[in-house]
Amino acid sequence: MANRHIPRVALAATLATAMLVAGCSSDDSDGAPNGDTIVLGTAIPLTSDSLTQPQLKAALEASVKAVNADGGIAGKQVELKVCDTQYSVNQELGCTRELVSAKVSAIVTPTIIADQSGAEYELTSRAGIPVVGTGGLTPADFNTEGVFPIGPGIPGWVEGAIEHLLSTGSKKIALVATAGEAGSEFAQSLAVEALKKAGVKPVATVRQDTDADPTFAAAAAEATADGVDGIFLATSPALTPKAVLALRQGGYDGAISSITVTFGPAILEALGKNAEGLLLTSQGALIADEENAEIKAMLAAMDKYAPDAEIDELTVWAWSTIQLLKNVMEDSDDTSSAAIMEAFKSLTSVEVGSIGPFGQPKSPPYVESFPRIYNPTVFNGVVKDGITVPDGRGAVNPFEELAAYSN
Repeated sequence: MANRHIPRVALAATLATAMLVAGCSSDDSDGAPNGDTIVLGTAIPLTSDSLTQPQLKAALEASVKAVNADGGIAGKQVELKVCDTQYSVNQELGCTRELVSAKVSAIVTPTIIADQSGAEYELTSRAGIPVVGTGGLTPADFNTEGVFPIGPGIPGWVEGAIEHLLSTGSKKIALVATAGEAGSEFAQSLAVEALKKAGVKPVATVRQDTDADPTFAAAAAEATADGVDGIFLATSPALTPKAVLALRQGGYDGAISSITVTFGPAILEALGKNAEGLLLTSQGALIADEENAEIKAMLAAMDKYAPDAEIDELTVWAWSTIQLLKNVMEDSDDTSSAAIMEAFKSLTSVEVGSIGPFGQPKSPPYVESFPRIYNPTVFNGVVKDGITVPDGRGAVNPFEELAAYSN
């Protein structure tokens, strides 16, 4: 299997370099769907000094090829237009405009995070083009009509990590974040609310000052006082090794919970034995889940169509998005943007094994400021021998699980 690296985008989703040149590629000449094809588009960073996601492109293309080999979507072959956002505010908007002008039937698994304004999704909403499979990394993902995130995004990650601690026996929980990092502090604030939902008050809420405490030793000492037996770590990927090492070297041997996107394989490898037992939460089924038929199919397709591509959580999102579209549109003769939009708005529930059940958002919403959660589930894993293996529970709805703790 390829060396797996998870792009570090979740807790850094408030970051924003502006470039102007658009770059879309496709086998299709004009992008307009015809009677035998359905044209999809995506906007992802492929050339940037800050963030690139070539594995996302590879996974989308592999999923499209697998679907086409199996008869396509609603009997139509799928074509994919790829636009390079260059991880810039201007180019994210430029790519969106290009795909809208191309009249794609849907935009799939785009990475729109340099621009936090929501302007891109406002544009797709006005054009009536559905956006399917976003990572839920911005509030706009959950607050714009016609955008269908692949999972519960940052709220689900955080509530999943908190529920993971509680379900494995932690009773005295500390929350650790990095002072001055907007994403880190936001995740910590969500963790406070998650514990409140479960009727639990954090023993400590620690915000590490990287200037005053570059080794993380002081923050670790503060977090582990008073008999703490569980820690939710919301630091950025750049600081997670320091945080874990400081906790372990300080003598803490209790549970540490976080999210998969901040603990890529390179970090797990660097931590070595100190990573053993880490509790990690993912928005998709774990790659090491040998019992998951959809993950097996994904890995086989990646081996066949993109053998050199890295495989990570984004791979699961991309694969699942195309499979989700196929399942939702299975009985439709119309694959226009309007038909896909209506199908997603009206569907009750559809299964894709590599993500949880996809259906209508709960009303009232699980999280008031994130009302459009179509798939509220996460998957939990435990690090063993440097690999995050599933905990055996499958897809878990952390919002409902946490509420049950207070009853």
